[in-house]
Amino acid sequence: MGAEWERGRALGKRKCCEATHAMNSPRPLSAFPALLPALALFIGACGSPFAEAPPVADSTLVSALAELHLAEARLRSGAPEAPDTMRVALPPGVRDSILARHDMRYRSFRAALDYYVRHPEQYTKLYARVVDTLRAGQEARSSGGSDDARVAPEAFRNPRGGD
Repeated sequence: MGAEWERGRALGKRKCCEATHAMNSPRPLSAFPALLPALALFIGACGSPFAEAPPVADSTLVSALAELHLAEARLRSGAPEAPDTMRVALPPGVRDSILARHDMRYRSFRAALDYYVRHPEQYTKLYARVVDTLRAGQEARSSGGSDDARVAPEAFRNPRGGD
């Protein structure tokens, strides 16, 4: 009786193991056709130009960056030359007041910069506009304009194109 019991127990274990193995074994791509449309939508959304927009309007960011650069240059021109650094950081209060004039907080400014880190082609175009703004301001000051004048190229003065 003991031998039959052992043999029955061994058969039971094998059946149990076979059933567990059948439940845990992967099915050969039977679910793949059902996931294909979802995968196509996901990949399509990743490459869509409308998937992500800058968190701050380009014209606002151009103006803010130009003003931040001017403030940094003014600060640097009054500071003694520091041999170990090429940059003088703006005090947070100055930075935040400049951003506030453009209806921006530091968090949204950082989010905009992070966006452009992920989109370097757009950042290059945006920064070309910052340089144009700075040049226009420099030309206006050199032709007799106020040192504090904030001059923008014509394209930024009236973004809607109307009067």
